[in-house]
Amino acid sequence: NFFGFDTSVSNSGEVAFKAELDNFDEGLFSGSGGEVTTHYLNSTDVFLDGQQVRFGGNDSRPSINNLGDIAFDETIQPEFDSGIFVGRGGSFRTVAAPDPNRSVQEPVLNDEGTAAFETSFFDESGQFVTAIVKGNGGPLTTVADTTGPFGFFGFSGPSINDGGIVAFGASLDTGESGIFVGPDPVADRVILTGEKLHGSTVTNAFVCSEGLNDAGQIVFVAQLDDGRTGVFVATPKG
Repeated sequence: NFFGFDTSVSNSGEVAFKAELDNFDEGLFSGSGGEVTTHYLNSTDVFLDGQQVRFGGNDSRPSINNLGDIAFDETIQPEFDSGIFVGRGGSFRTVAAPDPNRSVQEPVLNDEGTAAFETSFFDESGQFVTAIVKGNGGPLTTVADTTGPFGFFGFSGPSINDGGIVAFGASLDTGESGIFVGPDPVADRVILTGEKLHGSTVTNAFVCSEGLNDAGQIVFVAQLDDGRTGVFVATPKG
């Protein structure tokens, strides 16, 4: 009946996507031009961590790695709290368990099975926190968050490579924005608004979920103060 807004493709050409059928069932699918594989529908039970559950069904972007595993955010019936899950063919594992007090955004998945994603929650002190985290089924690792008197204000992205490096866009408490690879807004920055680039000054910069490769190179779009917009690649030193 309709397709989700974004897709993901592996090196073998398998495309993962969310969609709704003509009978209004929603689910996760994949294919490479022939028969389409149905991984789950919101009308049928699947196995999650060895237990039968039924997902709620949404249209968010999944992420398929080169082993064919698919990461996605989804709700679980009947509470419809959101979590992050990985798997295929009706058998899945939990990366971030559903939590009524935590929101999660679309994950990206590397070939090691680690997913990176944005999450928001209230911490023990009642402070609202937004964070970029990664995980593989155990405790989540915080890549960067909005705690602290000076630093990050909000995030976009992220992208993860097979080495576990995560690149993401972020705005800062100072009003600047840029692209970063870690929790320190100074030491871990890739590019920041106000910096010189291609004979001009950066006014905005964007990185997408596919913006980081296994060599650590980051591709991004930058808007410059002379009116130009370009696509650039940042390469790690050494």
